[in-house]
Amino acid sequence: VHTVGEPIRDDSGKIVAVEGAFQDITDLVSARDQASLLSSRLIRTLNSMSDAFLLMDENWNFSFVNSKAEDLLQQPKEQLLGQNAWEIFPEAKGESFQRRYERAVTEGRSVRFQEYFAPLETWFEVSADPTPDGLAVYFRDITQDRARDLQLRLLETAVARQTDILLITE
Repeated sequence: VHTVGEPIRDDSGKIVAVEGAFQDITDLVSARDQASLLSSRLIRTLNSMSDAFLLMDENWNFSFVNSKAEDLLQQPKEQLLGQNAWEIFPEAKGESFQRRYERAVTEGRSVRFQEYFAPLETWFEVSADPTPDGLAVYFRDITQDRARDLQLRLLETAVARQTDILLITE
């Protein structure tokens, strides 16, 4: 219950009674507990994802960062939360990341891209989705995939050249 009371005083100022009300807040407490439980589940789910995930508000401040994002951005969430993305990563300001994120918000549609971020020496595959309050960004490190693809292309080119050389000499 929630109680509200006001003291009633006699002529000498002594409290002689209390007037007030009681309110049953069982439903309110239950709703708050359910919201808290849902919030905890959501945070655990986002932190257990294999992809990095973050939220930015309309001013490009980090409002949520999952544990994988902390790893890939090489920054603890305590140093990111509430901070402006372009101040934390000034090398991205005015570059492809910022332009694409702004396009997602301005056009109200998701953007997907692959981009190299030199300060972290990492290729990222990114999906940026506008939200009512800013931007949701899913991303993952594809550096090894890109290196493997490049090695495969180089090998294919070398094999093709050897085949061409064999055909010419025969």
